[in-house]
Amino acid sequence: MMSNNVYRNERGATLVEVIASFVILVILLVSFFTFFIQTKQTTKSSKTNVDATYVAQTEMENIYNTSINYTFNDKESGISGLKYQNASCVNTFHKKDTQFSDYLIVLQIEHNAQFPTVLSDITIKVYDKKTLENLDVICDNPQNYKAIMQNVIEWKAGTQ
Repeated sequence: MMSNNVYRNERGATLVEVIASFVILVILLVSFFTFFIQTKQTTKSSKTNVDATYVAQTEMENIYNTSINYTFNDKESGISGLKYQNASCVNTFHKKDTQFSDYLIVLQIEHNAQFPTVLSDITIKVYDKKTLENLDVICDNPQNYKAIMQNVIEWKAGTQ
């Protein structure tokens, strides 16, 4: 007879049980929303880095194509033909390309130590224009770039 009374108890959940369930539900939902927000930020950051790497690769190919048509001594004419402008740093140029309007492209040219008369060490850094408002930062703090690419270029015009 005692077992019949147990099954007939229809009081429902107490207030403490409802609050505990609600707290657990809120903790789970906050965890999931945090995960989704973090995933969105990571995806955006990855897209920016991939796009900046593409810009650096494209510019390196442009420099290589320019090196075929210009001599070592006339390399600055070729670079200005690619719409680069002198920066305040030595051997540094920059451009804001309309094709890649979200980025600032910085080109650094150094004489190659082994073959200083025909080879140049080329470094291309791609900055996000939103984070780089002042061009003087290129010289003062060159670490805020989104992508960097380095290569050695031979200036071939007239050598064939």
